[in-house]
Amino acid sequence: MNLESVGQGDHLCMYYDSTEQRSAVVAEYVRLGLEKNERCLCVADEQALPGIVLALSRAGVEVPHERRRGRLLLLSPRDAHLQGGRFDAEGMMTLLDDAVEQAVDDGFNGLRAVGDMSWILDGVPGTDRVFEYEAMMN
Repeated sequence: MNLESVGQGDHLCMYYDSTEQRSAVVAEYVRLGLEKNERCLCVADEQALPGIVLALSRAGVEVPHERRRGRLLLLSPRDAHLQGGRFDAEGMMTLLDDAVEQAVDDGFNGLRAVGDMSWILDGVPGTDRVFEYEAMMN
């Protein structure tokens, strides 16, 4: 898939064979968003974030600089999908809606978000609503 063809409002789902593949695709997706003056929100667990940050750096993204500028937000699932210790589909949609509004208010062209959903394999309460959430995203 050509990530350059992804437009605002598009919702993608990616399966990956390795953490390196995931990190490379996430890095390219985020890099393209930064080029388009979109705030980029990346949600990934503590084990995945270092690989994603490394891939972003290799893709030419100055991660500390972009984070200080508020152009790149790195969150853990606890800070996004799993607030309150469980998955709440409506709560996550509210978080994303608010993030889009804040990005535009802050002068960005929009919000580009990526979320690693591997936490659903951990049996976290509320995971039975993930398919409903994905449908809402569409």
